[in-house]
Amino acid sequence: MKARMILAMAGTLALAATPLASYAGSNQALDACVKSFVETYIPKDRVVRVHKHQPTMGPLGMMQAGRKDTYTIALSAVGKRSGKEIAQARCVASRRGEVIVIDSPPAGSYVAKADFAAVITR
Repeated sequence: MKARMILAMAGTLALAATPLASYAGSNQALDACVKSFVETYIPKDRVVRVHKHQPTMGPLGMMQAGRKDTYTIALSAVGKRSGKEIAQARCVASRRGEVIVIDSPPAGSYVAKADFAAVITR
């Protein structure tokens, strides 16, 4: 009886930890893409503010997101005073935070399908 209780508790703890591990992978991908975007599209002497938009999801959604090998992130840079878009890009990164591709196709082709979005204000 005690063995069953211990096994049940261990299983519950493992299941509870899964969403956090999944979230960590998507966060690494998002951070890597933001860094790459800023280095590629924003002048080096500029101070920027980053606004990350991550979908709100429950544990089940986080577990499903954690199964992904890659994440697509929609990125844009906006002028602080003008509010006009300065640059936009799509980034695909692995859950380990390795940028696979960063490019600028037409926004309509990827924004709606992106896993995350980030707006950089300069």
